[in-house]
Amino acid sequence: MSVAQCRPRSLLGPCSRVAAAIAAILWISACVVDSPAPPDVIVVVLDTVRADHTSLHGYARGTTPRLDALAAKANVFRRAHASAPWTLPSHASLFTGRVPTEHGAHKVAGTDGVGIRPLGATWPTLAEWFLESGYATAGFAANEAFLTKTYGLARGFDTWHVALEPGHRVVDRALAWLDAEERDSVFLFVNLMDAHRPYNVSRLGVDVPWTARRAPHKVAELERTVLAGEPLDPNLRQNVIDQYDLGIAHADAALGALLDGLAARQRLEGAVVVVTSDHGEHFGEHGLALHGRGVHEEALHIPLVLKQPSQQAGSEDPRRVSSADLPGILAESAEMLSGIGQRFPRRPGGQPTMAQNYFGNLADQKEPWAARFAEPWAAVYDEDEKALWRANELVAVYDIGTDPGEHTDLTDLDPSVGTRATQTWTQLRETLMATEAPDPTETPGLDDETRERLEALGYL
Repeated sequence: MSVAQCRPRSLLGPCSRVAAAIAAILWISACVVDSPAPPDVIVVVLDTVRADHTSLHGYARGTTPRLDALAAKANVFRRAHASAPWTLPSHASLFTGRVPTEHGAHKVAGTDGVGIRPLGATWPTLAEWFLESGYATAGFAANEAFLTKTYGLARGFDTWHVALEPGHRVVDRALAWLDAEERDSVFLFVNLMDAHRPYNVSRLGVDVPWTARRAPHKVAELERTVLAGEPLDPNLRQNVIDQYDLGIAHADAALGALLDGLAARQRLEGAVVVVTSDHGEHFGEHGLALHGRGVHEEALHIPLVLKQPSQQAGSEDPRRVSSADLPGILAESAEMLSGIGQRFPRRPGGQPTMAQNYFGNLADQKEPWAARFAEPWAAVYDEDEKALWRANELVAVYDIGTDPGEHTDLTDLDPSVGTRATQTWTQLRETLMATEAPDPTETPGLDDETRERLEALGYL
């Protein structure tokens, strides 16, 4: 009905008062239409889950049946990568749509070693946009290392709860909050740590064939062996992988509990649901262990699935995207979320993307890794060509479409590949320099409790 049609006709004339009242009611009924509430937006981060250890990406073990089922009715981004190989800068990219050199939440070199810089207020966050748009905003996280309020990622959240606990407990807290929330639309962030060192190897509740290898954690032994440059015992490596895969299965089960809880509350069908990871994990590849080191695919290639409201059929999105593209992807997911694009200008796909790692962990300052991680590393993705940079020095270029393990340096076969990669790097750096975060003046100190947590999770 047009605006002209909605104007009330004159009630003068032969109409009785009753007829006039009925006409007015009919006019109001025809012209006043309740606007639907904006869709709920649920973002789940499966901490430390590398793509090639998910059954969604063809892994032989059925580690992610619930993620697989969601993906069957969702959009799957098979060429997604983290913006950094560890938690803080990757989450900061997810929340701000910026790469580490822009948002500044990363490690910085100082006289007292490597400090960790929190996310500053330079860039708006997704939670702030949703809060300003009338959403209830809440985050429930298990990562006590870098998702505490100390590091700035809680900005814009009404509720923010962090506790190192199994995924099912994190989900219970999130669903309890949802039950108590009275606002129509929610932005809910959930971080599940079951696949992060030391890995959740408790009984899963369903049989998985690799639980037979469950044993006391060997992850510290694997890290020490790789760090020392010693030969890696295949049995030790397999033991750690078994534990890691079981941790992924636990995270997937917690994801399933969350999806079931949303469905039982009739909040799944109409919601936008995103499931991704913040980084992966190394098990000796490229002479690396765990994460926070280097910019190879084992630590950067991540799952990314997005379900749109009422979506019933799955699809593959061929674009190469990174953590920093999440705001842009959300802006595309529903008409009522298009305003996100005005606040977060980055558009998914169509341009080279970047991942960065500023220095290693404090333990990496010792030999033999000290020289290797004394300068920042970057990976620049131009479709399937991936160039590795150490500071401003080109290290190698790989075709990760055909060589995901990064074994063959294309510059050895064709020097023009290096020339092209250098041109891309130069243009990208010039663009980013205009928005680069200012030099940090300070990093938060570590109290005994924080230091203990970081040591337990392998960061010190």
